[in-house]
Amino acid sequence: MGIDISMGQLSVGVEQIGDTELYVYGRAQKATHPNAPDFPNMNGYSLMLNHLSMSYTAWDNFLRKVGLAKEDFTIQYSGVILITLPLLQNVADARYRWQLKNPDAQPGYWDFEWQKLSNGETDLVETDTQYDYVLATLLRLEGWLNWAYRTQAQPVVYSY
Repeated sequence: MGIDISMGQLSVGVEQIGDTELYVYGRAQKATHPNAPDFPNMNGYSLMLNHLSMSYTAWDNFLRKVGLAKEDFTIQYSGVILITLPLLQNVADARYRWQLKNPDAQPGYWDFEWQKLSNGETDLVETDTQYDYVLATLLRLEGWLNWAYRTQAQPVVYSY
């Protein structure tokens, strides 16, 4: 179980539930961009998409590490929020602080592979830890938030 986050143009949908109820929902439309952030060991995951995905625990830890509280970022585990200048500034400030604190950090993700352990079990083992996933995630988040804010009529963050 985890959280998925998309940033882009608001899309509103309506579904009928039963005979008398309607379910109205908002989402961010899927988008790609040829200059979207793409870093080592993403293994094609991003496909230049306006989408992030991680476990709830990883998301909470990420926010805590970079100084973005859930209340500041205002993304709950499901919903739509408007992308605003204060949100953009909070994320830009978090990235700046992280880079000051970690001046040699290289954005990217750790690589994993299945390996047989000494006890005979098989587990995912980190094989490449030279990259900073926090910086990579901040740059992806900042890039897509700015893109949506600058180019979309109703820029939103959709989390589910």
